[in-house]
Amino acid sequence: MPFWLHEHRIISIIKSIPVSHKILAGFIGTAFLAAIWFFALYRPLLLTSNQKQQRCQELEKQILSSQKSADRFNAIYNDHQRLVDDYKKLIAKSITMQQAISSILSHMQQCGVSCRGIRPQSTTESETCNKYALSVKGKGTFDQLIRFLKVIAHQKIPFTVSSLKVQKSKQKMLAMECIVRVVSVKDSLGYGS
Repeated sequence: MPFWLHEHRIISIIKSIPVSHKILAGFIGTAFLAAIWFFALYRPLLLTSNQKQQRCQELEKQILSSQKSADRFNAIYNDHQRLVDDYKKLIAKSITMQQAISSILSHMQQCGVSCRGIRPQSTTESETCNKYALSVKGKGTFDQLIRFLKVIAHQKIPFTVSSLKVQKSKQKMLAMECIVRVVSVKDSLGYGS
């Protein structure tokens, strides 16, 4: 007869144990195995899972912070680009005193104002810009003088008119005298080209 079919002493002892004790031993054994499973397997997994979840939350905060920093960087970079573009526009408008005089003469002729004289008053040169002041005298009708001043004011070249004097002249003509200031920016930062 095979071994498992023989009644051994252990089997006879187990048969002699009352059923209520067997049930109690089953519950105790199951509870013991459940405790071993909980403390040996599940709890360490739960602890590492919580640690990983905390680490994920920390990383999410760092990602949000880096995204905000990237947004701030992009805003600063865009502001810088706008400033560089504005600077390039100023450089593109740079002119010499002779070019400024030629431009003023051209606009006077275009508006029908007769030139009575353009004379340099002052020139200031620095590392970053040249400043010219020109004394401009002209003669024309009221409409011609207003048109000339509007044309000068709306040029790409930064002209400013100051000390404007207008006097009545002969035959509905007005004599005008003003100071035209020009600021010509030098490419001291190397952004031109």
